[in-house]
Amino acid sequence: MKGNSGRKLMALILFLVLPTALLAPLSVRSATADTVLSTVTVGSGPLAVAVNPVTNKIYTVNNDNVRYAMTVIDGATNSTATVGVGTDPGAIAVNPVTNKIYVVNTNLYFTNSNNGGHTGSVTVIDGADNSSATVDAGILPCAIAVNPATNKIYIANRDSNTVTVIDGATDSTTTVSVGTGPDAVAVNPVTNKIYVANSNGGHTGSVTVIDGADNSSATVNAGSYPLAIAVNSATNKVYVVNNSNAYGEYTTGTVTVIDGATNQTVTVTVGLNPFALAVNPATNKIYVVNNSDDGDTVTVIDGATNSTATINVGPDPGAIAVNPVSNKIYVVNCGQGPGDTSPNWDGTVTVIDGTDNSTTTVPLGLHPDAVAVNPFTGQAYVANEGDNTVTVIDGAAASEVQKSISFTVGQNSYTANGQSLAMDAAPLIAGGRLLAPVRYLADALGAQTTWDATRRTVSILRGNTALELAIGSAALNDNGRVGWMDTAPVIINGRTYFPIRYIAEAFGYTVSWDASSQTVTVSQGN
Repeated sequence: MKGNSGRKLMALILFLVLPTALLAPLSVRSATADTVLSTVTVGSGPLAVAVNPVTNKIYTVNNDNVRYAMTVIDGATNSTATVGVGTDPGAIAVNPVTNKIYVVNTNLYFTNSNNGGHTGSVTVIDGADNSSATVDAGILPCAIAVNPATNKIYIANRDSNTVTVIDGATDSTTTVSVGTGPDAVAVNPVTNKIYVANSNGGHTGSVTVIDGADNSSATVNAGSYPLAIAVNSATNKVYVVNNSNAYGEYTTGTVTVIDGATNQTVTVTVGLNPFALAVNPATNKIYVVNNSDDGDTVTVIDGATNSTATINVGPDPGAIAVNPVSNKIYVVNCGQGPGDTSPNWDGTVTVIDGTDNSTTTVPLGLHPDAVAVNPFTGQAYVANEGDNTVTVIDGAAASEVQKSISFTVGQNSYTANGQSLAMDAAPLIAGGRLLAPVRYLADALGAQTTWDATRRTVSILRGNTALELAIGSAALNDNGRVGWMDTAPVIINGRTYFPIRYIAEAFGYTVSWDASSQTVTVSQGN
């Protein structure tokens, strides 16, 4: 990306690009899908991996207790570069809007040497030139989450019972007190709420809910030993994994489901020893990894009903990642079965097809620890700690398949590929055109949207097509070419309404109208 076109494309990238992108699943599986494309050598002891889908760069945190670095992989060429980071790096997060990468350094070596009390740090890397800066964190920082909408970064500090808030524009920090033993953190960029899971030493835990606007907080009760957390910003629900295994006994775990609007909770029973999860906001499914000698599984929670299903996966499952575009779920299996004492072992990935819960197994390197996906390219990246590599898996980039999306005047639901989905506002007719809330149309088309409150514009990005529309203006900017609509976008009751036809046709869809039912159908053939 160069010049104005590059800056414009970056400006159009949805502030929810990775953590909460609301992408309609296409359920595409090609003959070359789920195979190993390549293996990339990285630094020693890769423990974590993250992807910037905008730049197609992949970042691994390397920590062998002696050498500390981050490897940068160019997704187009698999060439690599190395960036130095702090002592004992662990977690990593990316802000795709600012192209900044944040590496959490626990400084655990110094903590042990000094009998505790040594503060950690965060290495801030500029993705454009790999230059870096260091920001202080609290004691034993262990988890990180980014809000790309506000450009704030949140680090959970386990031993100081705090969260460090970094202002991404200035690298200045603020400290927020939370519960005892914060182990995980997640962000809802739509509501600007931050959720911190506090393990409380293995007893009944809690979630601290931080309001990102003023850093005020509230506390929500969770189950025993909460240690993982994820947000579905499409439904404003928060999912907390309660391991219930702080004292070495395998017990049935639970997931606390928090309603982000009310902080009311529901408890869902999952498998034995759960400790990781991931959310697909497009299908409203939640995937919980259960790791036990009695059976390694993934519990699938239907977010609409909280009903569950169980999928068998490989031995010793750990990390998990979801591709909301292809509706594939990647579960990393470390490969160590019951009684296995080998320090290194060949791992696998169980690839789950979210449409029918069928699975495929892909071989990996030694002792895989982490996984991340690039939904734009369809590729998955697994960090193998045991042989200092990253396995690149071809998940098959989503291709166009026939889809059908229908909106009916006055109805607070729409239909996508035969599935009824709720809306918080109903379509209406204005100026002889059917207008629908832009968020839901964009979601159904697999597009990404961002709102510029100052200019009162909405930008919509899908693949190589970038649209920009302004409230009250009939102009439609399509990849820099300006056309004209016969109806201007409007804001009604706080919701942005757009004429369906122009947006759908810009993305290659056709639009039909049924006057008797007052239903518009958006469809696309092969």
